[in-house]
Amino acid sequence: MGRVRMAGSRFPFLPPGNYVCQIDTTRVSDRKGSYVVELVVMQSDNPNVHPGSKHSWIQGCSDLDIALPSIKRFIIAAVGCNTEEEAAAKGHDLAQLTDASQSDTVKLVAPNGQPNIYNPNPLKGCVLLVNVQPPQPTANNPNSKFQRHNFNPVQR
Repeated sequence: MGRVRMAGSRFPFLPPGNYVCQIDTTRVSDRKGSYVVELVVMQSDNPNVHPGSKHSWIQGCSDLDIALPSIKRFIIAAVGCNTEEEAAAKGHDLAQLTDASQSDTVKLVAPNGQPNIYNPNPLKGCVLLVNVQPPQPTANNPNSKFQRHNFNPVQR
């Protein structure tokens, strides 16, 4: 097995597979301008990833036209919803993640867009399904690869 790259945090990326994960931390990295999520694996179909292991998902924010929809899909699943409309009906205003000019660190971290000094990590403890696809070449550079992460709510 090859080297595992670290993901702008302390933990490696998830390899391809299907997982049930609990969110431990969400933050925006000031150093790299990335949205970093640290996850605890609860269930895995990948024999190399065991329950209790910690992994990261990182979304670079240099191209907000790509970053914001990815972050929005993650947050919608984290709050237990399938669509932005369903999330809005439950009180989660994600409209600020549509317009890059309206985004800031607080809005990326807090699903309702409101700062909360008593809960700086509002998604901690949320559980979601994560599907990680095998690495694919990027459109601009066939030597560079990325892994698509699909996030879905846990159906209760």
